[in-house]
Amino acid sequence: MPSIQFDYQGQTYDADVTDNFLRLPEEEQRKRLQAGLPSTVGEAEKGGGFLGLLAKLERPAQALKVGLKETKLGGDIYEALGGIDTTPNEGFLTGAKRGFFGEEEIRTQDFLDPNLPGWYRGIVGFAGDVATDPLTYAGGLIGRTIYGAGRGIRAATPPQVARWLQTIKDHDKVQDFSRALNIPLGDSKKVKGVAQLSASKRSAIEKELSKDLPEMKTWMEDKARTSGQSSEAVQSAFRNWLDRPRMHDPDNNVLTGWTKRHEAVRRAETEKIIGKDGVSYANKWEGKLEKFLKQEQAAGIFVRGLIMRHYFPRFTTSAGREAIDKGKLAEEFIPSGPGEVDDPLLFFGKETYRHPRTFEGSLDDANNLKVERLGGVATKNPADIPYEHRFFHTDPTIAVGQRYIDHASSMQKKHFIDEVTDWNVERNLEAWKKAGGARGLPPFIGVGRWMRRSPDDPAVIQQRTITEAGNIEWAPLTDDMSEWVSVKGVPDKYFNQEAIAKQVIAEEEFAYISAIREGKTPKDALAAVSAARKKFLTEKGKIDMVFKAPKQIAKQIEQEMELMGAATPGHKELQKFFKMWDAIQNPWKAWTLAVRPAYHTRNVIGNIFNAYIVTGLGSNIPKAIETFADAAKLQYYARFEGNELLRKGMQKKLFAEEKVIRGIGTMPKIDNSAWVADDFAETGYSMDRISNEALDRGINAGHYRKDVVRDEMENIEYTLGRGKYQKAQRRFGMENPAIKAGFAFGGTMEGNARYGIFLNTLHKIKKGEDLEWVAPDGRKIKISEFGKGDNVFWDTQIKELPDGSFSQVRKIMTKDDAAFDIAAWKVKEALFDYSDLSKFERNWMKRVMPFYTWTRKNFPVQLKHLILNPQRAEKLQLAKEQFEYDSGDIQMSDLGAFWGKRAPVFLGKENQGVVKAFTLLNTIPLAEFQRLYHPKQLLLEMTTPFPKEIFEQLANYDSFREKPIVEHGNLLGTEQSKDLLGVALPVRLWKLAQLLVPLTEVNRLNPGGVFGEQTVDPVTGEQKTTRGWGGWGAYREGNPADISEAARWLRFFSGARVYDINLEKQVYFENKNLKRDLSALKSKLKWAEARGEKRRVAQLLRAIEAIERQGHVEGTF
Repeated sequence: MPSIQFDYQGQTYDADVTDNFLRLPEEEQRKRLQAGLPSTVGEAEKGGGFLGLLAKLERPAQALKVGLKETKLGGDIYEALGGIDTTPNEGFLTGAKRGFFGEEEIRTQDFLDPNLPGWYRGIVGFAGDVATDPLTYAGGLIGRTIYGAGRGIRAATPPQVARWLQTIKDHDKVQDFSRALNIPLGDSKKVKGVAQLSASKRSAIEKELSKDLPEMKTWMEDKARTSGQSSEAVQSAFRNWLDRPRMHDPDNNVLTGWTKRHEAVRRAETEKIIGKDGVSYANKWEGKLEKFLKQEQAAGIFVRGLIMRHYFPRFTTSAGREAIDKGKLAEEFIPSGPGEVDDPLLFFGKETYRHPRTFEGSLDDANNLKVERLGGVATKNPADIPYEHRFFHTDPTIAVGQRYIDHASSMQKKHFIDEVTDWNVERNLEAWKKAGGARGLPPFIGVGRWMRRSPDDPAVIQQRTITEAGNIEWAPLTDDMSEWVSVKGVPDKYFNQEAIAKQVIAEEEFAYISAIREGKTPKDALAAVSAARKKFLTEKGKIDMVFKAPKQIAKQIEQEMELMGAATPGHKELQKFFKMWDAIQNPWKAWTLAVRPAYHTRNVIGNIFNAYIVTGLGSNIPKAIETFADAAKLQYYARFEGNELLRKGMQKKLFAEEKVIRGIGTMPKIDNSAWVADDFAETGYSMDRISNEALDRGINAGHYRKDVVRDEMENIEYTLGRGKYQKAQRRFGMENPAIKAGFAFGGTMEGNARYGIFLNTLHKIKKGEDLEWVAPDGRKIKISEFGKGDNVFWDTQIKELPDGSFSQVRKIMTKDDAAFDIAAWKVKEALFDYSDLSKFERNWMKRVMPFYTWTRKNFPVQLKHLILNPQRAEKLQLAKEQFEYDSGDIQMSDLGAFWGKRAPVFLGKENQGVVKAFTLLNTIPLAEFQRLYHPKQLLLEMTTPFPKEIFEQLANYDSFREKPIVEHGNLLGTEQSKDLLGVALPVRLWKLAQLLVPLTEVNRLNPGGVFGEQTVDPVTGEQKTTRGWGGWGAYREGNPADISEAARWLRFFSGARVYDINLEKQVYFENKNLKRDLSALKSKLKWAEARGEKRRVAQLLRAIEAIERQGHVEGTF
C-alpha cells in the first residue's frame, strides 16, 4: 500500500493510502488527509448552543467507531473501504477516548466517491450513520430506563425526605404558582383529568353544531333563492313558527287564548313563505331544541320549559348587551346575572335560557318594545328595524348556534361536577350491582368529601364513605379538616333533591301565573317568582349534605369550571379593557399567521417533525406517507359524511356559483361503501367510526384557529355576518376573505397531521403495542389490562328512551373507548391542545405574549421525548452533519453574535471567506431550545408588540435590531428615512410599519424588483441599489440585500432561505462588540471604585480580564 507525507499546521504526517486515493483530485486528497487527523478544536467549539449539545448524543457511537478503527482488524477494514488513518493501531481505548471527546469522528460519507451528487451522498451518508449508530436500536430502551430510574428514585426516597418534599409541594404559594402555570400537583391532577374527560361531552355537541349550523344557513339561503322571498322574510317565517304561542290548555295552566284556528292561520301564513317542507324543517328544529331541554333535565339540570309559548332561543345582540350593560333597559328581558351558588336549581347561572322568560310576547314584540324603551319608534314590520338596533337576534342560525354553545357548556359543567364530586354515587353503585358487582367497584375520584350532620346528634359531623361491598356508610370525621372549604359552584344536596326541584318549579310557575292574572308587570312577576322559591326552600327544603374539599383542590375545581365558561377576569372596567385589547391583538395575530404561505409551510414541517418525535410516525417513511394519505382520504370523506350525493350537491353548487371551473374543479367521487368498511388504514375501525370518535374528543382542524378566537358567542355573530363591527371585521379582522381562506388552508393541513397521528396510534394498538390509558383518578393502565380486575371504568351518558324521554345512565367503558382516548391524547401531546391552559395563562399570558401557547407546550414535550426517545432527536444532528460534511470545521466564534443565536446549518465549502447556511429556528420545533440560551431576547420576541412598540419609540431603541431607531438628526426621525414597498418613510413610521407582518413579507418578496433592488457582492461587499416603481420610488437601501427572484419566491411560499455568511465580516462585528463590552465594563469599574464597592470591583476586574484574554486569543487587541 503506498505511503505519503503531508504537512498540516507546521507538522509533517505519514499516511498509508490506496491506489484509488492517488487518482483523486488534489483538493479532495487534501480534504481527506486533514479529515483523518485528530481535531485540535473539538466539537464543542465547532457547534455551539443547543445543536452542539445535541451532537453529544452521538459521542458514544463515535467512541465505538473510532475505537474499532484503532484496532488491527478495524483499521484494515477502514482502509479497505477507502479511509485514511494517520495514527493506525493506537488501540481501542485511545480511539474511543478521541471519539467520545469529539476529537475525531467517522462518517459514512468518508467512504463515498466525492464526485457523486451532493444530495445522493447526503442521503446515503445519513442512512449509513443512522444504521451504524447503536442509539438507533437502543434509544427507546435507554429512555425508558431513565424514566423508570426516576420512578425508582422516587420510590426509594427516605420517608423523612419524602415528607419534607411533600410539605414543599403542599405549600400554598407552590400550589398557587403551579396551578397558574397549568401544572397541577397531588390530587389537583385528578381534578384536571376529570375536566379533560368532561371536555369530550362538549366536543360531541360541538361536532353536531359544526354540521347543523352550516346546513341551516344553506337551507335559509336556498329557500330564499328558490322561493323568491327575501332572506329576512324566510327567517321571520321560520322564527315566528317556532315562537308561536302554545295551544290554550287550562288543565295544564297554559292560558294563552291560542286556539286551533289561530294555529291553522299561522301555519298557512308560514307555508305561504317557506312552504310545507319549510314548516316540516322548522318542526325538526323545534324537536331538536326540545331534545336539548330534555337532555339537560335528564342530566339533573333543572331547567324550565316555557309555559306559554313554543321555543325559539332568545339571545341578545351586541346592541342589546350594550344597552343592558349601560342600564338603559328594564331587567324583565333577561336576568341581571347568574343565579346564587347555593341555589339547588341553577347549577351554573350564566346560561340565560334557564331562567323563566318574563316577557311572554313574541320575539318581534320584544324587539319593538325595546326600540320604544330606547326612544325609538316601534314598527309593524320587524324587518324595518335595522339589525344592528335589535335587542334579540332574529337570525335563526345565530340564535340556534348560541343555544348550541349554551347546551354544550351546561352538559360539560354538569358532567364535571357529577364526576369530580362523586355526585351520583348512589346511581353508580346501583349500576355496578346490576352489572353483577364482579368487575370491581366503580372508581371514585375522592378529592373531597360529602358531609352532613348526624341525624342522631346534630353536633356530630359525618362523612360519606363507600365500603368494599359497595354500600354507603356515614362515619364521624377523624381527620383535621381545618383547611377544607366549600367549593364555589358546587351546590348543596337537599333531601329528596329531584322532588324538591320539581316542587320549586311548580311553585314558581304558580307564582308567575298568579302575578300576571293580578295585572302585575313582568318585572314584579319575576320578583314574585324569586320570593316563592325562597319561601318554599326555607319552609320545606332541608339540606341533606354539603361538599367540602382541601383549599387548593377547591381552587382547582373552581378554576376548571371558570375555564369552561371562558370567564373574563376582574370588574367591568378591566373587562372592557381586555375586550378592547383583544379587538386589536386578535386581528393582528390573524394577519400575522393566516395570510403568510411561509408560515403554513413551516407549520406543516413542524407538525411532521413533532409527529415523529412524539409518536414515531415517520420511522418507516413509506408507511408514514401512506398514513398521511389515508388521513387526507378520511378528511375528504368526512367532509361529505361519506355520501356521494352530498359531494354531488356541493359540486353542483360550486359550479352554479362559478367558484370552480368545469373540468378543473371536479372533486373525486365518494365510495359510500368505503365510508363504513371495517379496518380502514389497518386500524380495525371504519372511517365513519374513526371520524366520529375523533370529533367527539375534539380532534379536528379547528385547533388552528382556537389560539386566536376567544369568545364563541361573538364568533358565531361575526361568522354569520351579524357582529357589532362587521364591516371592520370583514376589512381588517377575522372575517376578511384572505384570513378565512388562509385559516381554511392551514386548518386542512393541520387536520391532516392530527388525523395522521390518530390513525397511526390506532394502528399501533391493533398491532399489539401496549399503550397506557390515564384514568380520571390518575392511574396509568396498560390497554391490555383495561377492563380487568379493578381497571373497570364507567361513563355517564344521556340515553333516549322509547317514549321520547331521556335518562342518565352509567355505562362500562370498553377497550375501544380507551383506544380512541389514547389516540386523541397522542394528537394533543404532539400537536398541542390550545385550549388546555390555566385561567392565569388564558387571561394574562396569552395577552402579554400572543403566541404563548405554542411555546408553552413545545418546550416540555420536546424535553420529555428527548429523554424518552433520544434516537429520534439525534437524527436531526445526523442530518445536520450530512449538510455540513463539505463545510469543514467552522468554529462558532467565527460566526458572531447574530448567527451564533440562529441554530445555523452550513452548506458546501467555504468560498473566499463566505459560507452558505440556513437556520432551523421557526421550522424545527426541537431547535427552539436554542432560544433558551438567550432568555432575555426570547422574552422580548414573545412579548406583545403594541406596548413594546410604545416603550421602544419613547426610548428610541429597537430591541430586535439592538440599536437606536433614530441614529442621527432630530429625535422625531423626520430627517432620516427608510424604504418600505418602494416608498420612503420617516424612520419612526418605518419602525412602526414593521408590525404589519404581511406588508414586510411582500416587501421582502419584492416581485419583479418593483420596489427597487439592492445587491451585494458576497466577496467584495460592493453594494448597488436602484429606485422602486420604475425610478419614481425610493432607493432600496433600508432593507437587507435582495436575493435572486427565484429564491425570494421560494422564501415567500416555504420560508426557506439560504444565506451567504461572510466569516471575516462576522469576526469584525464580534470583535467590535468585544471592544464595546470592554469599554462599558471599565466605565462601571470606575463607579464601583469611587463608591468603595470592593466585591463589585473584584467581579468587574475578572470580567474585564476574561474579555481581554479572549481578544488577545482572537487577535482583536
